[in-house]
Amino acid sequence: MTSVGGSDVETACCEFLVEGEVEGSFEGGLGVGVDAGESCLPFGFDVSEVPDGEGDCPGEGEEADDDEADVVEVEVADPGDGSVFDVASTTVDIVSPYFRSCKSFAIMPSMATYTLPDLPYDYSALETAMSAEILQLHHDKHHAAYVKGANDTLDQLAEAREKNALGGLVGLEKTLAFNLSGHVLHSIFWDNLSPDGGDQPDGTLAAAIDENFGSFDAFKAQLSTATTAVQGSGWGVLAWEPLGKKLIITQVYDHHGNVGIGSSPILVFDAWEHAYYLQYKNVRPDYVTKLWDIVNWADVQARYSAASR
Repeated sequence: MTSVGGSDVETACCEFLVEGEVEGSFEGGLGVGVDAGESCLPFGFDVSEVPDGEGDCPGEGEEADDDEADVVEVEVADPGDGSVFDVASTTVDIVSPYFRSCKSFAIMPSMATYTLPDLPYDYSALETAMSAEILQLHHDKHHAAYVKGANDTLDQLAEAREKNALGGLVGLEKTLAFNLSGHVLHSIFWDNLSPDGGDQPDGTLAAAIDENFGSFDAFKAQLSTATTAVQGSGWGVLAWEPLGKKLIITQVYDHHGNVGIGSSPILVFDAWEHAYYLQYKNVRPDYVTKLWDIVNWADVQARYSAASR
């Protein structure tokens, strides 16, 4: 255990090759330019250079021979929860002309970032209910904006913690809830739909729907009404509620309001105008009716099985 910049860190043993130029002195993380097959360090780490004299790199500041690997000490912060690999020795050998001297680098686990998932079908695949233009705008612009919003807010929260400047925390937490919930719901929505969808579920999901709603038709009517009657923007959601061990239907306002805590969405219908207005104008019920023709019941069944086990 050593102390770097006032923080206790541990050192990790690893050997890897850096292929080509490493952008920004590793500021983008070890994943940049690194052959993962040669690396035992995970991706998703923020790397910063340790000031001379604060690290343990032997011969720190000495020039490396042109034909030899530079020796760079890598120090890995241990969060204490067992999530970091076993720590052992002290140095990492890096073959790269980028480093001309021995330096120490502190490596801190970075916050995972959210990414926009690819659609499981072409933009035109859902034309029976949703035009290619709407689907592309919806996924590439609106969903992408929620992903960016979630990541940006996480960065702002990290900065606020680092600076102990938490005066704007309430606004940041609301912004994170909005964008992250939007990302989660849209990710489910795309998989809930399929060009081969429609009809009705079978198996354990069908039995659970009958048990909790009386019949499929009664369930369909309730979820349709919950979606079309959302005041403003929101979602109609079929969810598994673990405390009562039952399926419930909820209206979600925006992406995160009016939510039953702990319930797991398994089928979601987007009632935001950007999901349908270019095609259906203000006639939301027609849009919801068409959604039933593309429901991917296999995906809903899988989500029900995972949530209820």
